[in-house]
Amino acid sequence: MSRVEMHPPFKHYRGTIGDLVYRKVKGKTIVAVKPDADRPVSQAEVAHRKNFSEAAAWATDAMENQEMRQTYEELGYERDIPARAVAVSDFLVRPSIEPLDLSSYVGQTGNHIYFAATDNVGVTGARVTISDMEGNPFESGIANEIDQKAGLWMYRTLSAVPAGTDVQILVQVNDRPGNIAELTEEKSL
Repeated sequence: MSRVEMHPPFKHYRGTIGDLVYRKVKGKTIVAVKPDADRPVSQAEVAHRKNFSEAAAWATDAMENQEMRQTYEELGYERDIPARAVAVSDFLVRPSIEPLDLSSYVGQTGNHIYFAATDNVGVTGARVTISDMEGNPFESGIANEIDQKAGLWMYRTLSAVPAGTDVQILVQVNDRPGNIAELTEEKSL
């Protein structure tokens, strides 16, 4: 990639000249070749455009909520991008969950289940459900975030499960736009 120093008349240029598109990204002028609009559009592109349109509509609504707007503005300032772009990316990027730490869980009341959950803007909630192998729940409840920077969460069990029982532990996390990630792990008690 070449680097161009812009002279005063062109220091803040945006738009197109011929087949070149000029735009500003993080304070720098970027030049790219104009996309070919005459080629056929794939189904994946149609789906992506639809998803992006939904993200843009959600971001418009989110920016009207004072609390969300403030969050997105603060993150936008830190990342040197517009708050609306942060909101759009929040909609497009789903949260993720790392493998569960079940070493402290032995089926007793008050045991802890630990996990890390991340999102490009932040995970806003987490729920843990413990059930038998047929899906019959023993308990379900809200996990607490114990380290916001690291995205570490903990769930404290509310009931005992009989020894020798095989269980499924389902963790669900969500972000501001309502994207949900799930992870299920099994353990023999």
